[in-house]
Amino acid sequence: KEGYIVRDKQTKKFSLSPAVHRLSNGFDDEAWVAEIVNPLLRKLTKELSLPAILAVPIGESMMVRSSSDHEAPLAIQKLNIGDDAPMMDVPTGHVYLAYCNDETRAKYLAWLAQSENRRQSLAKSPEWFEKIVEKIRSQGYLIVEFTQSKHRSVAIAVPVIVNGKIFGS
Repeated sequence: KEGYIVRDKQTKKFSLSPAVHRLSNGFDDEAWVAEIVNPLLRKLTKELSLPAILAVPIGESMMVRSSSDHEAPLAIQKLNIGDDAPMMDVPTGHVYLAYCNDETRAKYLAWLAQSENRRQSLAKSPEWFEKIVEKIRSQGYLIVEFTQSKHRSVAIAVPVIVNGKIFGS
């Protein structure tokens, strides 16, 4: 798969992309997700009747690791474990990047800016994205309104911090 090595346009040096780091730790937390996250998402959905997911970065995408969508009566779109979306196209990706350290976020943005996926185009405007980051960090979350299949919805994304580091959203 492409995207594991990036080349700096100015220095012409190669470096490993964030995807390489995800190869080694993308799925080593299955027990943690099953034992802690799944029951919390189900409880939240039962109390609010709203869907909840945990998404983590995998390559250029945010991938659903846990979902209560099928138990939520108000879910418009039912997401399944393993579903993914371009990182720059979803609130979970924005929140994840907002809580990465500056160096990691810069590497992600440089890498995603080279993507051929048009849905990653926000990465080509790092100054604009930094304004989004400032807003997310000052609020502690991100709320996005969107229309899908003639239904208006709201997504709320929050950071999931584990041992002081961003894990997902």
